[in-house]
Amino acid sequence: MEKVRFAIIGVGNMGSVHAKNLLSGKVPDAVLAAICDLRPERMAAVTSQPGGKKVMCFTDYHRMLCSKAVDAVIIATPHY
Repeated sequence: MEKVRFAIIGVGNMGSVHAKNLLSGKVPDAVLAAICDLRPERMAAVTSQPGGKKVMCFTDYHRMLCSKAVDAVIIATPHY
């Protein structure tokens, strides 16, 4: 069985927690394939974690979705 390739839009507070869980293997049959955020420093914090070097980074979610690099997306942006 192939792993589901996840993306996270917004890697601030909650998004970074989701990223950590995916990178550490806490989610069976899932891999963090891409992240999207407007702030490069937030993406750098994710990619500097163990296993984070393989994660693709985007600042435009349209480009991320068009890349076809992901199967599922977690939207972790503020609700307001």
